[in-house]
Amino acid sequence: MRVLFSAFIFLSVSAYAACPNLTGNFKMCLPDPNDGTGSSDMVVTQSFKNGVTTYSMTSTDIRSHDRSTEVYVADGNVRTTTQTDPDTGIVFVTSLSATCDADNNLTGVLKVTANDEDFAIINMSVKKVGQRMITKTSGSIIGQDVNQTTTCE
Repeated sequence: MRVLFSAFIFLSVSAYAACPNLTGNFKMCLPDPNDGTGSSDMVVTQSFKNGVTTYSMTSTDIRSHDRSTEVYVADGNVRTTTQTDPDTGIVFVTSLSATCDADNNLTGVLKVTANDEDFAIINMSVKKVGQRMITKTSGSIIGQDVNQTTTCE
């Protein structure tokens, strides 16, 4: 019984240790190459419950000044949302899966379709280096290649 309990604790701690600590407050997040996009006042929190790390990232878009929150549940499951643009009637289906890799990064795959046509496929990897959070994205949006690194400080 004691061995089973110890194994359970080890596996629980190991699962948590595999996910990076991304918590922090970041004044500005800017992409490289800088295309005029980015965000400010980012707050990243994370929680660990039932063996799963969940990240919440809230920031303000520097163009629109809209504040939004993105949630990443690092369990590898695909989460899908559907939204219809009220002006055009286009139906957007967004699928996101996130997990933590062996290199202690939060990784994810984002797929978006618009009226059942591929719109975007983006791979991301997020890590913290010192007080900076670095996000690398690659993939395609409307057939255009995307390869970008965003640094939050």
